Amino acid sequence: MPLYFCRMWDLDPNAPGRVIHVAGAPFDVNRAKALLRQAVQHSAGAGLKTSIDQQYNRVIKGPHKTSTKPGELKKDSKLHMTVFCFDAQREYHIRLNEGTGNLLGSPTAVTDYSQTGSPGNQNDIPNLVVANSAAL
Repeated sequence: MPLYFCRMWDLDPNAPGRVIHVAGAPFDVNRAKALLRQAVQHSAGAGLKTSIDQQYNRVIKGPHKTSTKPGELKKDSKLHMTVFCFDAQREYHIRLNEGTGNLLGSPTAVTDYSQTGSPGNQNDIPNLVVANSAAL
């Protein structure tokens, strides 16, 4: 099944209207696809690869950090991109190196997510669809 990108996935929440920058350059769809390609090729990336190939997924948030607050689940203070798998109700955090924008460690499946809003309410970008992991 295809991998979609939601609208505004690449906007910086700290600078309204500005695209997220990593390592001094805009983090565009080509950089996102390169990061995803590295993640599915990683030795621990089989779950993400299977999810992209067989289930409905969406990149819901570009590189960002979430602060950890007592009592909250799933906060990730490292820079990461988030992919949401609807069928499994699972998020994948793909961590990246702040200096290069490349994969940092292994993609992490997060099942105890606490999504703000519903990823199902975010419109997909019609012309921005990746058919499967081989097309990354």
